[in-house]
Amino acid sequence: MPKGTTKQTLWSICSKNGLVKAVRHDNKSGCYFVDFATVVDAETVCQSLENNTLGFQVIVGKKKKTASAPIPPDLATQSTQQENRTCLSSEKLSPHLYAGAQQALDRNFQNGFIFNDDIHTFDLKNKGNTNACIDSEGGHITVPDKVKNSDEGGTHTNEEFTRKKIGFKNIECTLCRHECRLVCRRCRGYDNILGYYCSVECQKRDWEKHRYICGNPRRPLHVDIISHASLNRNVEKQEKSDYSELIKQMPRSGIIVTITAIMKSNVVFIRSKDYDDNENFCKTVNGLQKLGETLKTAIGKPRCGQVFLSKFRDQFYRVMILNHTENEEVHVVYIDYGNVDTLNLKDLYEAPDEYTRIPRYALPVILKDVPNCYMTEEITKIMYSYLNKNVYLKYEQRDLTENGVYMVELIDESMQQNFNAAIKNWAIPREPFNSSEICFKDYLKHVMLPSGDNIELVVMDNSSMHTGVISCTTKPYAVKIQKFKRDIQKYAQNVSTTRYAPQLDELCIAKYNVDGEWYRGCWLGLYGTGEAYIMFIDYNRIERVEVDNIRPYPLQFTYPIYTSDCEIRGLPERCSEMLVEKLKELIPNGTILKCDDVKSYEADKFHIISLPYIIKELKSLNLL
Repeated sequence: MPKGTTKQTLWSICSKNGLVKAVRHDNKSGCYFVDFATVVDAETVCQSLENNTLGFQVIVGKKKKTASAPIPPDLATQSTQQENRTCLSSEKLSPHLYAGAQQALDRNFQNGFIFNDDIHTFDLKNKGNTNACIDSEGGHITVPDKVKNSDEGGTHTNEEFTRKKIGFKNIECTLCRHECRLVCRRCRGYDNILGYYCSVECQKRDWEKHRYICGNPRRPLHVDIISHASLNRNVEKQEKSDYSELIKQMPRSGIIVTITAIMKSNVVFIRSKDYDDNENFCKTVNGLQKLGETLKTAIGKPRCGQVFLSKFRDQFYRVMILNHTENEEVHVVYIDYGNVDTLNLKDLYEAPDEYTRIPRYALPVILKDVPNCYMTEEITKIMYSYLNKNVYLKYEQRDLTENGVYMVELIDESMQQNFNAAIKNWAIPREPFNSSEICFKDYLKHVMLPSGDNIELVVMDNSSMHTGVISCTTKPYAVKIQKFKRDIQKYAQNVSTTRYAPQLDELCIAKYNVDGEWYRGCWLGLYGTGEAYIMFIDYNRIERVEVDNIRPYPLQFTYPIYTSDCEIRGLPERCSEMLVEKLKELIPNGTILKCDDVKSYEADKFHIISLPYIIKELKSLNLL
């Protein structure tokens, strides 16, 4: 290296062409050693720096007394053949033709339109297989499906396809334009193959150009219509549909993608940042904006699966109809991002045919080894910090699920941090290891109910009706409580501790003896031998629970407390048995109350609510 060169400088130079894991300097030999993620990365960087003008020399293998000459691209003794390489297509290498427009688009679009609770169910049908074979000279070659039947008739083995002349019509070698009979193995199965070759030699010579599109052919703006199968169901329960086209569009492992939408703790949408894919995406977006006033408002009732355009913050986007609501609204998915939203019919515009035929750019992936759990505030922060970030995509072909969605790993391009691992730390609950991990009630945030006029509340428990108090939450909060309840069941059933005696005010997981299910609780004290008073904090109900039915509380369960005690204005401090009986009849658990007024006392985590129609009926019965 030239004098004064730092490790950081070398890291930056090499990172332009490959994934660098470490840079080391050996004082004895005076050489710098660069560790790469794969042999492919190492070879790609090596060849890119062979004739560098930066002042340093590249040494391959063991250190030699004199610097090695530039390595010929067709050197037969190379450890990795050129046709086997997979070049990482970093955004840093790509011309930023649309950089400004791209950044503005992502920044504006992602504010809102995030639907974290559900994901579409994808179903794969008619999985196709292609047959790969090895050429006599070691090249990886695949005969495409459309030419598997030769003019000579009969069926041939994979090996025979490399030796018999198959009758290709109007197919020319990508390099020399001679008639050819072979195709690059990674490009197999695509309709617009860009890797036809007459020999392995031509494949080698064309590799410097072909490697940037190998296994990921150019996506034309005008292609055949994809069969967007009907998603005729509501947002939460969509029917399975045929998404086999998604497999063909899946970016290959090792390239850079960007996260476009967060759907669940283990499901995100990604978009390829390969140069050709990103260029086509930007052209599509720019083309939509140029349509402007030529667009016509959609007429009639749209069909499920139909593609339209919609405007958001002065930008047009492609949307697909998922389902209709009872009103003049429809559930849609932004097919180039993955976000789900509800739009009014008047906000839909007819999409020109050329834009309905372009495949979606955003594809769903499942985060490998990450469970599908309730998204706590910690998980949400981690996931949204990666929104619109560039990450490396890593998966294997066997990671394809039955529904046609790949299980993948995503690795931060800049920090080299595993996105999956960061989420798993909070997504998988574990029992406390020591006293420092014990959680008390103040560990959880208490969310107060809204105050004001005409507010709807859900009754969670009415067991304290004799004091004129009920426990309530809002409808959205009640849904949240039901959603994280399933994570509590799974943890309690699998935790190793089978008997637990908490401290005073310590959080725990306790079984309710009426329905036999597990809930969050707070220890209030012992009752006799082997039992304790537990307040179920999501219902504010106090019950006696056997110690055998109590489990320690995990740090990962950071769900806030959404339920608060509410005093009904106009009731006495102590209610008679007849009054309590009538009140429980009028206000059973699960009832939605329409409160004329809600007043909050945040210091006491307490509320006073007005229910004049309840008070009026009680007076008419002479109970007040």
